[in-house]
Order: sequence, then structure tokens, then C-alpha cells
Amino acid sequence: MFWLLIFPIIGILLICFGVYKRIKAKEKLNSGNYAVCQGDVIDYKTYQGDEGGTMYNAIYEFEVNGNTYRCVGTTGTSWRPKKPKKILYEKNNPTNSEVLNEGNIAIIIAGIIFFGGGLISIIQTLGGFR
Repeated sequence: MFWLLIFPIIGILLICFGVYKRIKAKEKLNSGNYAVCQGDVIDYKTYQGDEGGTMYNAIYEFEVNGNTYRCVGTTGTSWRPKKPKKILYEKNNPTNSEVLNEGNIAIIIAGIIFFGGGLISIIQTLGGFR
């Protein structure tokens, strides 16, 4: 019976993580110390993921006030990063930057799917939907 709780728990964790990341990005922007610009993925680093698959960290480049900065993303993905990215950078120290992860909404949606699917499984196992 415990295994039925795994999907709703994973869903709740994904929702919380996605919301947390969105709130943190908004706080940085609202502080006035950060700005957003367009950056290009120029390369990527690869590493072995926990489950044996290849993971990719984007190496991105962006320009602020005529200076070009190159940074490595901290969040790995299972697909090769390609398209241009929005970069959130600290105005006084542009080397302190990160990809503005618009994928957080996808994390939240995945969490809702996990939670909902788990909830349906629990209800069905306990005799609902007859």
C-alpha cells in the first residue's frame, strides 16, 4: 500500500521545487540588483547521470555593456542545449549569472501529473470509480 504514496509525494516535491525556483528568480529580479539579457548556448559539458544516461550542462555566452561573459549552467538536462537562453545576471557582477529557467513551469506541470495520477491510483485501489 505504501507504494501508492510514491507518485503523489514525488508530485508534491516537484510542485514545491518548481514554485520555489520561480519565486527565487522573481525575488532576484525585483531586488533591482539583477537584470535579464539574451544569451547564446555556445557549447555544453557532458557527464554521467545517476541512472547512467548522458547529462548536459550548457556553456552560454552573453554581453553586458560591451563585455562578453561565458558561464557554465548549473542545471543539467538530458538533452543537448541549443537555443538561445534568457540570462539572469547580477548588475554589479555579471559573472554571477544563471539561465533564467522558464522550464520551471514544466516541472510544476509534471508535479501536477504525478500527484493527480497517484491520487487516481489511490482512489481506484481503495474501491473508488466503480
